[in-house]
Amino acid sequence: MPSAPLRRQPTFVLVSVLTQALGIGANTAIFSAIKTVVLNPLPYQDPEKIAVLWEVNPDGNQGPVSIPTFEDWKRETKRLESLAAYRHVDFSYKGTGDPRNVPGLRATPDLFSVLKSNAVLGRTFTADEAVPGADRVVVVSHGFWTRVLAADRSIVGKTIQLDAVPYTVVGVMSPAFEFPTSTKVEAWTPLTFDPKDMHGRSRRARSLTVIGRIAQDSTPRQAQQEVSVLASRIAAEFKDSNAGWGARVVAAHEQLWARRVPR
Repeated sequence: MPSAPLRRQPTFVLVSVLTQALGIGANTAIFSAIKTVVLNPLPYQDPEKIAVLWEVNPDGNQGPVSIPTFEDWKRETKRLESLAAYRHVDFSYKGTGDPRNVPGLRATPDLFSVLKSNAVLGRTFTADEAVPGADRVVVVSHGFWTRVLAADRSIVGKTIQLDAVPYTVVGVMSPAFEFPTSTKVEAWTPLTFDPKDMHGRSRRARSLTVIGRIAQDSTPRQAQQEVSVLASRIAAEFKDSNAGWGARVVAAHEQLWARRVPR
């Protein structure tokens, strides 16, 4: 019970109580962050080497990446040993019952090498499948394989209907695999870039999320410095679309924390 002097100073008591409450809230947020990063690490090999890359507009806001910029980064960076790009998509799966929605991802073939993750049945994508016309293949999650495909161990090589289009199943991921970790993706298909799609390949058309693996002999800071230099070169060469634009390399754990920790 507050002493007499404190009872005569209710404002002081209120401030004290609020301070303690805020302290508890801050500690909870900090513990949540530690739990996410330390107790629930990303389910990939050497997760501390994985980063998400963004373009940064002149106002300092980060966002998706254009196809030409992604291709420049992929071709020119040395501090990132592999880069992949992806987009979210929802498929409609038609099996023997009613159609069902299947959360999916279209990703460049390097996605699985960036994550250093292999299929437990079959394989992941090959480079020649990232070509329009050769991209009707799919890797499915272990959960989808179990629940929807009846855990058919002969599923590799068979076709399933996604958006009324036949896709050949080439692989099944392990039960522990999930990507991205913030969503429940159940099917991955190759992401292709049509060279005839001039609008889609414009540097103004920023629609890709980019993920990369930092080289073993490099640090995140070195990767950031290199990508910043590339962004400056692109900004100077393509003033109409990129003047004032930069690039940002963010640790994958930081991205996961930003999405999962309650605000």
